[in-house]
Amino acid sequence: MQESRIVRDTREYIHRIGGRSIKIQGSGACVGEPDLIFCVAGQFFAWEAKIPGAPYRVPRRKWKNYPEYMRKWLALGCEVSQADCLEEWKDAGASVGVFHSVDEIREGIIRAVGHEITMRT
Repeated sequence: MQESRIVRDTREYIHRIGGRSIKIQGSGACVGEPDLIFCVAGQFFAWEAKIPGAPYRVPRRKWKNYPEYMRKWLALGCEVSQADCLEEWKDAGASVGVFHSVDEIREGIIRAVGHEITMRT
């Protein structure tokens, strides 16, 4: 599945549960920013989309050059600029993560707000 499809399906899900989202284009001033910024039930999220099984963006042999918090993001397939941005969003109070599917976003929302959000009719 393509990353664009994962993001599109996720944005549709967020809308169906009453949330609001924007897709960030990773060029120019937005390099490194998470793919998806959204708000659900008063909680702010900044999450990076990745294709399941995609190779690491930074070779493992170079991970030792980075602090532990950065290695966590590199292990999830993030580039260094993406890891930096996710940490900044986290420090600002956002729920941050990497997702490969709508189910992972749903689980992240449940962890952040403490319960499942029902679909709008």
